[in-house]
Amino acid sequence: LVGSEMCIRDSCYVDSDGDDYGSTSTTGSKDLDCTDSGESDNSDDCDDGDSGISPDATERPADGVDSDCDTTELCYQDNDADTYGSTSTVSSSDLVCTGSGEADNDDDCDDGNASISPAGSEVAADGVDGDCDGGELCYVDSDGDDYGSTSTTASTDLDCSDSGEADNTDDCDDADADIS
Repeated sequence: LVGSEMCIRDSCYVDSDGDDYGSTSTTGSKDLDCTDSGESDNSDDCDDGDSGISPDATERPADGVDSDCDTTELCYQDNDADTYGSTSTVSSSDLVCTGSGEADNDDDCDDGNASISPAGSEVAADGVDGDCDGGELCYVDSDGDDYGSTSTTASTDLDCSDSGEADNTDDCDDADADIS
């Protein structure tokens, strides 16, 4: 020490965001440990301006941010190539989740069938949620005789057996339960 001045004894990586991971820039240190505020003993941080981004961070799927500094993005898996993914995830080499087998959403209710997705069509009374809305399209049974007309109604389940619903179009007079 000369007077009240401290000597710089070591070179450390700059840790601007305080997450213990440094950038590739270096700074002098007044001691040998690189543990003081603003210092790091590594240059592993890929965004030293955001403490939520570091090798220890949790990657969030399809957000366009490499949160864990592994140079990849976590995307939703799209097995049927309909641009709608399942809740399973895959690693992508870019940040946009548009490659083969990747999607930027987890909206597919059947990732094994490309015709079933939020953009799919609902087929009445087939027991399949073709448009991933959680319900089925059923035939209207106005007279409660379990035989439906050709008119359709949205159901909140997949069975078309609730009141006012039918899984067929066999009623020739849906206003009279005695005629079917």
